[in-house]
Amino acid sequence: LLSKEKLAAMQAELANLQKSNELVLAEKQRLASDLKVAEVERRHAAEQVTAMQEQVKVEREEKARLTQQATQLAEGVKTLANKSGELAQEVRENRPLAPNTIFSEFATNRVAARFAGNRAGLLGEASKRRDTDTVLVTDGTNTFALCHIQDTPLTLFNPGTDWDSLTGTLAHDTASLPIRSFCFYLRDPRLIFMPLTRAEARQLGSKIYRISPDPYKFQDAVLIGAREGYYGECRFQIDLSTPEYLKLDNSFLRGLFGKFNPSRGDLVFSKTGELLGVMANGTYCLMIHELDPAASFKFGDDVRSQHTGLVLAHLYSIVSGLPPKLQ
Repeated sequence: LLSKEKLAAMQAELANLQKSNELVLAEKQRLASDLKVAEVERRHAAEQVTAMQEQVKVEREEKARLTQQATQLAEGVKTLANKSGELAQEVRENRPLAPNTIFSEFATNRVAARFAGNRAGLLGEASKRRDTDTVLVTDGTNTFALCHIQDTPLTLFNPGTDWDSLTGTLAHDTASLPIRSFCFYLRDPRLIFMPLTRAEARQLGSKIYRISPDPYKFQDAVLIGAREGYYGECRFQIDLSTPEYLKLDNSFLRGLFGKFNPSRGDLVFSKTGELLGVMANGTYCLMIHELDPAASFKFGDDVRSQHTGLVLAHLYSIVSGLPPKLQ
């Protein structure tokens, strides 16, 4: 038998063990509870991370979409600006100018062409000089001054004249330069054109006229007498039998300055201010396209080796072969 003291001690120890066990169970429950809370927080954190990743993905896609839209908008604005510029240019190119404006521009930019030729005559050396006003023109690649052959000392005839020397100058304002050569237009040798380098064209400082890309855009045109200084409005018709020429409508002629009398060598401008052509005679305007040469002469103090007489006679045969209404 246990003594009362030992029994009491054992009961006290049992009570302590029960209390300790209760504390352990309580701690275990607290830890389990904390673990549940931690698990909930972990799942919540994982859900938040997933949600944030999804949000980042959505925002990136939205940013990419907005960037693409901005790029497309910028391209659209650029395209619209280009089209607006093209439209504005088209409007300018198709806007008819007043005849006074075209003539005023010609008066400001005209180039004085002076020619001199010497040849042997029956009574010694004979000389011939001619002066006219012209313009610089480009076919898109090359630049030229041009005029009718009647504005030069030369004549197309058979037999042709053998010239000893041919010289000339082109002048605008205070600038002047010698003519190096001139060429006869392949489609109609009565048209003379004088090639210029870019440096020479810049030296003259005159406007370079474009050849009209669409001579049929306007029926009306402005005709300027290069030698006489007259100008006026005129109208041209299409003659199917002469596709390289336009026929002057004599029922519509309106002189605006000077004694208006259209004749060979007159310059014809489209209503947009481009060079349409040169009058081959009093009725037909020779339209200018690519300035291809049929023959050419180099200018200088001695041109006898170029056999100008034979060349001029050959070119005369070409003009003689044209329909009578064009001669």
